[in-house]
Amino acid sequence: MYKKRPLGITILALLVAIAAIVAAYHTLQFLHILPFSLGPIRFFAFDLLGAIFWGLTALALIWVVNAQGNWCAARPTCLR
Repeated sequence: MYKKRPLGITILALLVAIAAIVAAYHTLQFLHILPFSLGPIRFFAFDLLGAIFWGLTALALIWVVNAQGNWCAARPTCLR
């Protein structure tokens, strides 16, 4: 029999997944693929350093969500 994942951990994983999507969106904005918008005004910006940092943040958050999904496979005592 396996242990059930606590509800709080599942909620945190969902919030981290949403944060990863937002970080990926900001990465595309800084790479001049998607526009920044302030109400009806839209403009494009290109900032390579900002895109690198947002991209690294998105990768780290995706890694955290993936580790949360595989938490039982990493512990051999969990599968007993």
